[in-house]
Amino acid sequence: MNVYEALSELTPHEASIERLWVYLCHFDCPQYVAARWLKQRPGKEEDAVRRVRNHFFAAGNRGLIRDNGISRLWWLGKLACDTDPEDPNRFLTILLHRQDVRSALIERPSVSMNPKVLRQIYAVMREHWEGEGILFERDVFRGWMAGLNRRGGVVLLDALPLDALDGLLMEEATRAVDLASTV
Repeated sequence: MNVYEALSELTPHEASIERLWVYLCHFDCPQYVAARWLKQRPGKEEDAVRRVRNHFFAAGNRGLIRDNGISRLWWLGKLACDTDPEDPNRFLTILLHRQDVRSALIERPSVSMNPKVLRQIYAVMREHWEGEGILFERDVFRGWMAGLNRRGGVVLLDALPLDALDGLLMEEATRAVDLASTV
């Protein structure tokens, strides 16, 4: 949340300017980016080049949201504040609990860039988080996301009324949890 709070006056348009994040990674935060992304010596030179390219630079929207060492922190903070303004840290705790969860939601623009759908998915996640947490097991979560992809291919999720969207999300979550318990 620190990066987002420090740069909270940025608009999403301004936060999409690649050179801003490249500058911050190279001049204001190089120690953090290096410690976070280059701490393990890669076995191959190509791996080192890829890590530097991904985390010190920014290529396109996906690179800004997913890869750049500093911009990804701003975008996560923005999503957290937009999705759970009352407790953005709770959103981050749940989202970052497992890499699969973050990847499944943040790397799917149809989810992460749709506030209505993301808020409802988060509500279901929060309910499971406060319960047994089975939904967050890797295969269960992937099953839930696959079910949502399947249903989203037939129905525009963001066009559904909130109660219908919530019902669909809960139905798919229950299906994924039940399927995992039978395996």
